[in-house]
Amino acid sequence: MTDLAAHVLSRFGLGAKPGEREEIANDPETWVSEQLTATPDDQLAYDGRPSTAEIVELSISSQQLRRQATMDPSMADAAQKARSDLFAVYTGDVIARFAQSVATTTPIQERLVHFWTNHFTVSAAKNDVRPFVGAFEREAIRPYLQSSFFDMLMAVEQHPAMLTYLDNTQSIGPNSAAGLRRDAGINENLAREILELHTVSTAAEYSQADVEAFAKIITGWTVELSPFNSADLGQFKFENRFHEPGTHTVLGVNYPDTGVKQGESLLKDLALHPATANFVATKLVRHFVSDTPAPEDIDVVANVFLTTGGDLNSVHTAVLGLPGAWVPNFSKFRQPEEFLIAVGRSVGIPSQFEALVPNILNEMGQMIYGPPSPAGWPDVGGYWLSGQSVLRRADVSFVTGRQLGGMDSVALLEDLYGELLSTETHDTLAGVRSQITGLSMALASPELLYR
Repeated sequence: MTDLAAHVLSRFGLGAKPGEREEIANDPETWVSEQLTATPDDQLAYDGRPSTAEIVELSISSQQLRRQATMDPSMADAAQKARSDLFAVYTGDVIARFAQSVATTTPIQERLVHFWTNHFTVSAAKNDVRPFVGAFEREAIRPYLQSSFFDMLMAVEQHPAMLTYLDNTQSIGPNSAAGLRRDAGINENLAREILELHTVSTAAEYSQADVEAFAKIITGWTVELSPFNSADLGQFKFENRFHEPGTHTVLGVNYPDTGVKQGESLLKDLALHPATANFVATKLVRHFVSDTPAPEDIDVVANVFLTTGGDLNSVHTAVLGLPGAWVPNFSKFRQPEEFLIAVGRSVGIPSQFEALVPNILNEMGQMIYGPPSPAGWPDVGGYWLSGQSVLRRADVSFVTGRQLGGMDSVALLEDLYGELLSTETHDTLAGVRSQITGLSMALASPELLYR
């Protein structure tokens, strides 16, 4: 049973803390079940972090100061500080996510947050979106982990960060009231990515005509940016004068013009589509079980998705109940963030180290909240595994080992991994005289590199 305890802490959670494996060793199955329905202890992710509305206020102020600085050079310092404050929102959210992941007592819930945030990517690689990515996770992902896929989908697609990231705020129907008065056009980015990456995927064989019709349906989905509407500033807004009128057809279904509900009806149908169930199931099985998901496992999870109407608790339970998910092994090469979190959970991280997290992860090739495309970070080991990536992790392990000083590395890994600790790792560490060197080597061992 100790191997199962170590396995679930590593594969389903975020890596074991000292003493944690022994606590759940007698009944890891119950621990997993309780984790899935637990109230997330994500206070660190929220503590003092600004809302989207507050960030919009900062952004508007920054824009005003930049304009003033072009006319009055004496305003340059104030404009620069405003830009720095916006960037600090982003780095603060990266640090908060890391601190939350290291400290959490509900690591399965936290891993699911990371999974869904990556599935519904809004990327900090786009400058005007960067300050909002942490708020997006807090407002559109975390509150919906135990809700339905449709509820999360709605929260995501109507969130200002997503509407801005995929340019729907610039989409104006040519036959809308606003479109008839000026040269305006429809932006298809959000519609295309909802179909390809968020719901049915290319397996649904949708056409370009479907994308165009979808884009028309969600014209008018925008963000309230007027300072004169302070109560709704930074909130989702349906602007009817931008909305392309008429009935539009997507995947063979006609959607009458009912304003904002036209798009909401379409999202509900997509959320319950068999292709969506299969796509989501595939990604979940890949994340928790194997880089090459077995078709029979996908079918099990997809069937639960469809029969429960996309109830996420049921879907998550089905994934973690698959027999293959319980085979103890280290087959998933950790992404840089996963690795750094596992190190933090295993040995603790000095508080002064947290401020370095954004730069460390950037150097390791993973800008947090910053995937290079709307597809999110790849979830297969082949993308991350290279000689250079292993060397970078060894460097982090060496620095961490030096900072923490002496520690019995063999005892540490025996505590964390029990019977899953390989004889090779055990014997190698047992032969190292320096505790600092031993800890550095332990943190770069296969047991920490893989989950």
